[in-house]
Amino acid sequence: MNHSLSGMDISSWSVNKQVLLLENIPYQSAFSPTWSAFTSLPLMDLNSVAGKKVCLKEAMFPLLPRMLFGLFYNTPVVSDCYNSALFRSFSEFILHSLHIPAYGL
Repeated sequence: MNHSLSGMDISSWSVNKQVLLLENIPYQSAFSPTWSAFTSLPLMDLNSVAGKKVCLKEAMFPLLPRMLFGLFYNTPVVSDCYNSALFRSFSEFILHSLHIPAYGL
């Protein structure tokens, strides 16, 4: 299963996916509304499945960041990093999915 946002038709993304956060504490973040771009189902955490057998027909796992204000695997955002197709695709996907008007693009 490849759900890469790069080069994907953003209107073809289905939000009928269950998200299991790999945390055992309740999720709280200013970015909570952004999850609606990825799922229409309630977020689950490890407490939701504790003591249960979990079977996955399909799964997608993220590359987790190891720094607060960077990309992933200790790669900081640098000032001359711009015009990336991956970032542009993700930005367009989020704007489209959250119905945020994009002015000046």
